[in-house]
Amino acid sequence: MVAQGTLQDGMDSSASSPAVRTEGLSKRYGRRAAVDGLDLEIPAGTVTGLIGPNGAGKTTTLGMLLGLVRPSSGTGTVLGMPIERPARYLSRVGALIDGPAFYRALSGYENLVALAHAGNHDAAQIPGLLETVGLSGRAHDAYRVYSMGMKQRLALAAALLGDPALVILDEPTNGLDPAGAREMRDLIGSLGRAERTIIISSHLLPEIESICSWLVALDHGRALYQGPVNGFQTGSSAMLLIAPEAAEDLPLLEDLLLEMGLRGHVRGDALEAEVPAEQARSLAAEINRTAMARGCVLVELQIRRRTLEEAYLELVAGASG
Repeated sequence: MVAQGTLQDGMDSSASSPAVRTEGLSKRYGRRAAVDGLDLEIPAGTVTGLIGPNGAGKTTTLGMLLGLVRPSSGTGTVLGMPIERPARYLSRVGALIDGPAFYRALSGYENLVALAHAGNHDAAQIPGLLETVGLSGRAHDAYRVYSMGMKQRLALAAALLGDPALVILDEPTNGLDPAGAREMRDLIGSLGRAERTIIISSHLLPEIESICSWLVALDHGRALYQGPVNGFQTGSSAMLLIAPEAAEDLPLLEDLLLEMGLRGHVRGDALEAEVPAEQARSLAAEINRTAMARGCVLVELQIRRRTLEEAYLELVAGASG
């Protein structure tokens, strides 16, 4: 069963048709199903994260959308065109799959010119793309001297040739150091503010959490959830962390929580209390007011909700159980 989110955060379900829709999409290699009856609906104009561990079916799914992998069964559309006819939509799609591949002896600019000519794109857009990805100052350096981060940036510029309506990025931060990965995430997030759909796959859930508005969670080739990111993270409970200025006030806070029907657990110099997620803010405010009225000064009062990774692991455990 797929947990299904709802359109929200200002998105209007009637505004446009989905950028991607699949029905029963499957890919088998012998007896192994890499993708198994996948039903997707990715709204246009979203930055969508395709998440799951290695082997979840992310790359195979993207390969089928791009016409690189032939489905074993099922059907779908990309930008309104059937996936059985990828030639009808690929001119409107940019992609970074399996890492960048360029001519080592050519400069970044020259590589993009070659790709523009091959794809019948206007080469006049190249300086602007190099500016967008932060390579203007190194545009005429040979590709062979580029760092991994620069190579990924050039690959992203190549994916943007022709101003595609859909951009597909498979593990775009692979091989980057933490600083380079952060720069790439920031760059992708800025591109998502334009009027295009971006699909980014990753097994690194924190990076998806920071830039995506829509989410598809895969496991063993099946969709366990699709919908808004915040809908995926919202659980039935949240954790309150409450720390008084004076450690001797911990018993007072424990009694206060009991009066409210809550049970606090001492964690070092603080209390933790599990509360209903929808009441977390109002309960935190009440605790703050009551503690102050009783002469207890709080130095920390924090609501901790589930991370994307925690929510995913909980969902997978529920599906396998």
